[in-house]
Amino acid sequence: MLGPMTTSSLARLVQSRSKQYGPKTAIHAIKGADRVEYSWIDLWQGAVSVATLLVREGLPRERSVGIIAPFSADALIAEIGVIAATGVACPLEPTTDESVLERFLAQTDPWVVLAAPDVQPALRRAGERMGLQVRCLPLPGADHGATNQPEVPDEVLARIMGAGPQTPALALPTGGATRPIQRVDLTNHNLCATGAALAGALGVGEEDVWMALRPSVSPFQRVAGWYAGLVACAEVAIVDDVSGPEATAIDTALMEHLWLVQPTVLVCHADELAALGASALREAGSMTGFDGFLVRSVLRARGAFESDGASAASRIMARLFAGAGVSRARAMFGGRLRMVLAGMGPLDVQACRVFGALGIQVRGSYGVAEAGGLVTLGPGAHGQPPGNVGRPLEGVRLSIARDGEILVSGCNVMLSYRRVAPLENPMFQGEWLRTQDVGRLDDEGNLILLGRMASEAPPGD
Repeated sequence: MLGPMTTSSLARLVQSRSKQYGPKTAIHAIKGADRVEYSWIDLWQGAVSVATLLVREGLPRERSVGIIAPFSADALIAEIGVIAATGVACPLEPTTDESVLERFLAQTDPWVVLAAPDVQPALRRAGERMGLQVRCLPLPGADHGATNQPEVPDEVLARIMGAGPQTPALALPTGGATRPIQRVDLTNHNLCATGAALAGALGVGEEDVWMALRPSVSPFQRVAGWYAGLVACAEVAIVDDVSGPEATAIDTALMEHLWLVQPTVLVCHADELAALGASALREAGSMTGFDGFLVRSVLRARGAFESDGASAASRIMARLFAGAGVSRARAMFGGRLRMVLAGMGPLDVQACRVFGALGIQVRGSYGVAEAGGLVTLGPGAHGQPPGNVGRPLEGVRLSIARDGEILVSGCNVMLSYRRVAPLENPMFQGEWLRTQDVGRLDDEGNLILLGRMASEAPPGD
């Protein structure tokens, strides 16, 4: 079972996996009804291509590289390429909103931005208003079907070998309506060790297919949805044509993507979990014929579907046929799903009943962006006390301050905010990250989440 890793960098991890697994699939890229599979060789070859471009363009070490692109295999491979060049990958969801672009430039001060041609004019205008000359390059596209290991130029190899665990690798946004958006600097160690700890706790390995329902640039979705899957050597599925990260309704297309990908592990927001459970109940209710009867039977027998006035004889029949309905009901989620990891909110009880009725385990989590979006993993059992968000991941430590604030230390904690010196970061109290959440630890070491502190402004503001 995987545990926290000491791999010096994510790029070296991918390089090693490329040599070890070669043509084994690393990424499933889903676009509509089409699926393209990228092997570990393809992944490494694409990353080396991006790294070579940046190094030969003169990228200084640990400088920001903006990546404005849809959620896709190309975007993930570009991020790994930036990390291989010892740059700091700063992704942004595609936008031509110049106020958003101004904030992005202010937070990241990018040395260069990889962006589609239609975004570049707005990006340059935003930079001109700020007195900046923004340099843009097109986002390279990754090829697939490679059979040979790529040649790594000496200057790129020197960057890869020179990166260490504490080298900044990825800068992701945190903040929003209640506090200013800032960029969290996650190091190579944060990504590798947190991903390994999560995969180890979930029991995930190279035979699994790991899918983020709707990837976003939030630390939870990026770390849990992409990087943890790669660290676990699972196959990572990326759907790059959904309606957008702001949508919460689980539409028919996404259910079809689940069927197409057939994931074994699904990562989603808590509100997406609720919507997915409701969608499954609607689909079960609309099914006709014997298949519909079987699906409703298993859900009724296990308390996840209302009896809708069925007779006593019908309820007895439902219990008799419940076992036969499990495989048909699981087909709604692709047929192989065994685990759902949900974050960024409390778990929906009804959705947990639906998945539980089908033998699919639901694990909640607690995290803050400054700790990679992952701090604890829920127990995965129903009937837990309210607010029980489980135990810390391996390599993570918790402490409760006198005023009840939850403090975190360990492999997942950020270096600092981008463009803020670590020692000047008011979010830290010595080695401990201040979460601004209130909680307590029970006798078994589970964290009981009690809410937010009275003020949500960062300490010291």
